[in-house]
Amino acid sequence: KFELPVYFDIEDDSISHLSKNVLTDICLAWCGKVESAGYYTGIYANVYWFTHKLETERLAAYDKWLAHWAEKPAFDEGFGGMWQYSSTGRVKGINGNTDLNKCYRNYPAIIKKACLNGFKKVTGYRVTASAAVTAEASAKALAENCRRLGMNTEIMPLSE
Repeated sequence: KFELPVYFDIEDDSISHLSKNVLTDICLAWCGKVESAGYYTGIYANVYWFTHKLETERLAAYDKWLAHWAEKPAFDEGFGGMWQYSSTGRVKGINGNTDLNKCYRNYPAIIKKACLNGFKKVTGYRVTASAAVTAEASAKALAENCRRLGMNTEIMPLSE
């Protein structure tokens, strides 16, 4: 189980000579296959690839993760769910440069609600509670209120 999408990084020199149509078909095939296995998918690429190498209108069904190291992203938040704004970031505990990203969507909530990435539908909750009351009548009244809410109850005397 994981709470973020699985992104396909299409940028690779070995396939950069292929047409926009073929590169877009590759993205659609990959995303479709991974999505059919129950995962939330998207495409990762830089501005050049999204602008010149891919047919983004055909990729509208999938989230985009834009790599654009700048003060502001080349596209607005509606374009995609994540923006990689730096490749030279510093994070405590990591030696050297690291990528820095902004996320525009609540992926954990989206993914859990859709039961993707290994998350299952929640069918109910179990509540365990304990209450010490001094009168048996109070214990019975509390138990009755709990039963009305659909809870199983058991009254047990406290040992001294």
